[in-house]
Amino acid sequence: PGLVNWAIMAEAFFGLNFPTNDDKYGIQVRWADQEINFDKKGANNGVWEWFTRAKINCQFPYLSSEELPDVFIYLVQDKKRVSFIRKPAKYFITQLTAEPRIFYFKPDKSKSPEMRDDQAGLVKMRITLGNAQAFSDASSGGWNTPINKPFTKQGILFANIFYVIRIIMF
Repeated sequence: PGLVNWAIMAEAFFGLNFPTNDDKYGIQVRWADQEINFDKKGANNGVWEWFTRAKINCQFPYLSSEELPDVFIYLVQDKKRVSFIRKPAKYFITQLTAEPRIFYFKPDKSKSPEMRDDQAGLVKMRITLGNAQAFSDASSGGWNTPINKPFTKQGILFANIFYVIRIIMF
């Protein structure tokens, strides 16, 4: 079989909880030997806003999404990748109108052994992968609107909620 044209489109919205508040950070999406690099931004009230969309095309000898290589998303500080996300390609095969997701980075302990898991950051992105012909019209509205209210607190909340039903019998 010949080569199949695949495309990956990444839209970055904002990021939170990065290792420091005073540095500039960027996002890098890597798929096989291709990369998407978003500009580095400084924080505004602890929020990094990108509103950036980029797309790359790749050719693979694979007809099925099961065989495609994994997608890596890196948080880049200066020129150093400080944390990452790794997902199989089939995870990103969704419709262009799918809602953006929150992705939680994992620290790269080989490059930053002192970084705690809760300092690796999170980013709101939409990454869509599919046949390159399907991306000829990749316009989905509202992706570049600013956040309405600034974030003043950062952190992660875990909650367990229990609901108890009491049945009274007479």
